[in-house]
Amino acid sequence: MPFLLFRSNYLKNPSRGTRNWLLGCSIANVCLTAFAIITCIIITLCMLLFDGLINGLAGNELDEFVPAFSLILIPVIAMYIIPSVFSVITAVIGFRLVANKELTERADQNSAREKAMNTPYNTVNQGGFSTQQPAGWRCNSCGRINPPGAMFCGGCGTKKM
Repeated sequence: MPFLLFRSNYLKNPSRGTRNWLLGCSIANVCLTAFAIITCIIITLCMLLFDGLINGLAGNELDEFVPAFSLILIPVIAMYIIPSVFSVITAVIGFRLVANKELTERADQNSAREKAMNTPYNTVNQGGFSTQQPAGWRCNSCGRINPPGAMFCGGCGTKKM
């Protein structure tokens, strides 16, 4: 379920954080699918071995071998296989979205834009020393960052507050 939320959010507004969560969900789906398939195989082998031991101890011949747990085995296998199929499908969709170059570029652009909007100072390297200088002021109307000496917003013309 979280995968579907991250997928829809990533398609609407791609960002690096959402992309990383989407990749994490896809990797978790692959791991859980592998675990479910291995568990299903182990349970099946154990039940078949246990049936063979019971039938062998009871003196039944091999021709009359009827698994006693076949009614239990089918739902157990279905319980592991159905979620595994869903996990494989979501993992494939997730990896394809993460590999989409257009969405990745948009995510990088959006993340760079968010970082620039949330950074109050620009770091300038002067002679080996790093100093912080004000990046300007943010317009209350449109959100544009303007140079420190500007009295009016360069985007919408609103006067500096």
